Amino acid sequence: INISVAKKGSKLKVINQAIKNAKDSLNRKLYENQSSAEIHSQSVIYDGFGIGESKLKFKTRSAQYPITYESETTTRDFSYTFGEDWTLTLGASLPYSGNAKVRFLEHTYQSDQVTGGGYFVGMGLRISIFEVLLRKTSLETTYKDLTRSGGVQLGNDLKMKMERYLFGFGLSF
Repeated sequence: INISVAKKGSKLKVINQAIKNAKDSLNRKLYENQSSAEIHSQSVIYDGFGIGESKLKFKTRSAQYPITYESETTTRDFSYTFGEDWTLTLGASLPYSGNAKVRFLEHTYQSDQVTGGGYFVGMGLRISIFEVLLRKTSLETTYKDLTRSGGVQLGNDLKMKMERYLFGFGLSF
């Protein structure tokens, strides 16, 4: 068997491009996860100050390994809104309850000890008593002490970051 390797010229360029394409394809496959996220928010704003609650559900399955991550986090949201017809809202979110699960092999590890924080920025346009809203939400959470039945701990915390853009409607009165 004789294997020749190109050391210069167009054959070397073709080989290097083929190697790069193979590496890029492998990296894409490693990071192609099947994910879903849902956010439901409600808030009351009086004289610019707002308080609300958001429920965030997140689920992802690794394309490379048989591992599924799930979380459902509830946050208390605090905000301030500027403007009348066109509005700008800036806010912070603090998780106060939640549940996370990590499933792999035949085991499910769970935790309800959540910490973290996040922010949101929104713009709105008031039309009569209605408001059209566009919002970006970012939340980072850490679930500690993931444990399966029998008290066996996973040994690592589950850290999650979710960023979503939301479009919605509101009432203004």
